[in-house]
Parts: sequence; C-alpha cells; structure tokens
Amino acid sequence: MKKIFISILFLTMLFLMAGVVNADITSVSLSNPGNDTWTNQGATASTIAFSFTYVGSNATAICELFINNTGYGINATTENNTLTTIYNNATIPEGTHYWNISCTDSFETLDSTTWILKVDYANPNVTARATDYPGTQTFANNGDVVMLNSTVTDAGSGVASVIVNAS
Repeated sequence: MKKIFISILFLTMLFLMAGVVNADITSVSLSNPGNDTWTNQGATASTIAFSFTYVGSNATAICELFINNTGYGINATTENNTLTTIYNNATIPEGTHYWNISCTDSFETLDSTTWILKVDYANPNVTARATDYPGTQTFANNGDVVMLNSTVTDAGSGVASVIVNAS
C-alpha cells in the first residue's frame, strides 16, 4: 500500500512538473514586408528582409520563412519578443505570393497569419509620342509651354504615377 501511494505521488508530481515546464508560443507577428505590397527585390537570394516577432515562454524558438508553402530560410535561434529578420535563401519568381513564419519550440509549432507579397522585376514600358510645340514651331523657346506625350505601361504592378524631369 505504501508503494502504491508513493507511485501515485510520484506520477502526480511528474504531471504537475510537466504542466509547469510545458512551453507555450503565444504569437508570431509579421512586420515586413507589409501585407499586400509590391517589390522589385528578390531576383537573387538574400534581398528581401522578412521581419517578425516570436513571443513565447521559451527564450528561443526555431522559426522558418515559408513562401507559397515552401521553405525559404530558417533562424534556429530566434529570440523571444525580439524583432527578427530572415532573408529569402532563393530567388522569388515574379507574381503574387503568400508568405508566413512558422515557429517551433520544444513542445509546439505556431504559424503566423499569411500575408501577400507581389513581385515585379520588369521595368515599365515607356513609349514616347510626338511632342507638341507651340504654333508651327519644331522646337521650344525659353518660356514656351510644350505638351509631352507618352504611354507608360507595366503588366505586373501597373503604373501609379509618371514623373518627367525636363530642363
């Protein structure tokens, strides 16, 4: 009877200790690049900084960057509650991609939310048109107002604005 009591006491202590030791990952929060943003980086490895913060009861965790469910980099010593960066370890193709960070401690794995990253390496296509000079002139005089005509397109990210630097 005494042996059974000691065994039960020992098992109870083990269960209690397991509850105390059990680690918990509270969150994995993404920081950069922002959600649903465009970049022309990523044509080579180590060009985009993917930043996040792991929060958990362990001092460190192993965190991995996933792009479209494929691993693109690991930080095996991610410190708790510290902004951390993983750079892509391979080229990221043009297009829309879904990225997240997955962190694992000794007891569990937690994935961050998934953010969108759009990649466009191609420069916009600029097609110049005839310039309109005042009257019948074929050149501009100082102070003349001229009309510059062009078409600017980009199949990937589109064109938000066009800036002309004329002097």
